[in-house]
Amino acid sequence: MGESVMICSDLGKIGDRVLEKGIELACKLKAPVRLVHVITGEKATPHATPNMSGSAAKDMIQMQNRLERAKERLRDSGCEFTVATPSGDVAEELKKEIKARDPYILVMGALNNTALHHVVSGSVAGTVLNSTNCQVLLVPEEK
Repeated sequence: MGESVMICSDLGKIGDRVLEKGIELACKLKAPVRLVHVITGEKATPHATPNMSGSAAKDMIQMQNRLERAKERLRDSGCEFTVATPSGDVAEELKKEIKARDPYILVMGALNNTALHHVVSGSVAGTVLNSTNCQVLLVPEEK
């Protein structure tokens, strides 16, 4: 198993907390970070296209800005890091990344429910938990 921390984030609602906890853990372990953000839907292109709706283009630009801020936070932390932005089904792309990188620990967000609910409910976190042998840190949203 690799000695790395894989931070899996949608860069959304709890993305900042997930990134913060992942960086904190990586610094304590003196481990490199792999930030993974899966791009889905219309945003799964590297730039705006003529057929893209105005709201999708706006969302894509916002996501790119959040990704750049995440990279800046990683640079500021002093952690060695790489970034992956695969496109497709979130759970499937995360499983591919985990298999390819074999991280020591995954750091992911969990919205509104207990970890057990996520495992049972078929969420991305639950799907990933059920398909990996590495340790997983689920970061809950703030209450």
